[in-house]
Amino acid sequence: MTAGCRARSCFPRDQIPHTVEELTERLKTRAGQYLAEGIDGDADGEYAERSTGNYNGVVDKSLISAYEATGNEDLLGYVERNLNMMLYYIDGDDTIFTQNSTRQDHGTVLYPDKYFYLYTYMAAKTGSLLFDAAAHKSIRDNMDRALPAPDCMYIFMMYDWLLDYEFKGCGYPDEYRRFFPGSQVLRVKKKKYVCSVLNNKAAFLFLKFGDLPIGMRIGESYCDIRNFIPDTIEVKDDGCVLKAKASGWYYQPFQEYPGTSDWWAMDHTKREKIHTSTVGITVSLSELENGLEISVKAEGMSGLPLRVELDIPSGVILENDTFCLTAGKGESMILRNGELRLHDGAKKITIGPGRGTHAFKGHYSGEERNETGYSIFLNDYTPCGHTFRIIDETQEA
Repeated sequence: MTAGCRARSCFPRDQIPHTVEELTERLKTRAGQYLAEGIDGDADGEYAERSTGNYNGVVDKSLISAYEATGNEDLLGYVERNLNMMLYYIDGDDTIFTQNSTRQDHGTVLYPDKYFYLYTYMAAKTGSLLFDAAAHKSIRDNMDRALPAPDCMYIFMMYDWLLDYEFKGCGYPDEYRRFFPGSQVLRVKKKKYVCSVLNNKAAFLFLKFGDLPIGMRIGESYCDIRNFIPDTIEVKDDGCVLKAKASGWYYQPFQEYPGTSDWWAMDHTKREKIHTSTVGITVSLSELENGLEISVKAEGMSGLPLRVELDIPSGVILENDTFCLTAGKGESMILRNGELRLHDGAKKITIGPGRGTHAFKGHYSGEERNETGYSIFLNDYTPCGHTFRIIDETQEA
């Protein structure tokens, strides 16, 4: 695209600049107008899209470019805070946690390769040994995996001051524990596992033992409520508590004729509702050195078939003292009692004790389903309370 074409796409026809100098000034003015709106990075370093696997890196590169064009060092502050945040979003298998992203990288398995240039640039700028070690680790792992080089190597040719840079360390933080109040995410990394807790999400818990993921949801199927979605999180020294309350209701008749007999065309916001019952759910998570202890307590309405659903990958081996099976894609089981052992190679994860007073697994529209993996249900009727553990019992070699 020529400069003239670009100008025509940016300005009305009667305002198209006629010289390069005029175009440059007009573009600077326009860029200033956008920058005047502010940057959507918060104090924790998170951007609005929460895109740890993709757009965080795109935004960081853009802010570095803007800094180099304007000399405004405040822009590098956003980059520094975001790269620091990203260190807490790298799992024990060196992949990026993407389950909180609002973009297309959500739930994908990605490595931090694209952050190599960013960590190197900011390590040189700030002297951060954490950034230095992360940059070195990302490119060394990229080479060890024999993957294509990250699409940033050409950028290094632009900076003579990086020619003699030598790495001093190599690695990501071995352990961490941090709560991000803006996104309401708690990230915990221990030697044997990584735990991610997401407030305001139906899929609110993600455990990872090495590269073995286990997710947790709670099904309610209560009036218009499909899943437990926590709306408060209290972070404690060794865990957290999540809570939410759901209300059962029914529409009342319109006070006046709504103007149509077509249900979908009616304005149902004008109906009164009668609230008949409530269910309050509290989930308490306690961090252990080799996993989690999870307590689920439901109070209020009697007889609601509650479902704790643990999502695991298909293909792993499940066994206890009476059976042994391979987890099938899209299939499930109810663990009624006792413990279940999950084998993935040499790794052994124990889940239990189970609970199974009903066989309802959910069927209503709008429910999230584990269609690519296998589900383990712990079921009970409300009011109820149950405590179980998910722990790594792999024998050390």
